[in-house]
Amino acid sequence: MNEDLLGKPISELTTEEKNFLYKRLLELFLNWNGSENASETEDRFETQQAVFYFLNRLDKE
Repeated sequence: MNEDLLGKPISELTTEEKNFLYKRLLELFLNWNGSENASETEDRFETQQAVFYFLNRLDKE
């Protein structure tokens, strides 16, 4: 990950940086969702909500 992104407000991210984060969040979620650590339905729902919240923030700002 580009260390320049750490602590940078979403509103200051470039389109390229947002796309990078968007892709990595989706990749992380999809990898986790298929793992043994994702066995609890409630955990899946909460994690899904958290990921989609941040994806939505990236889209809006």
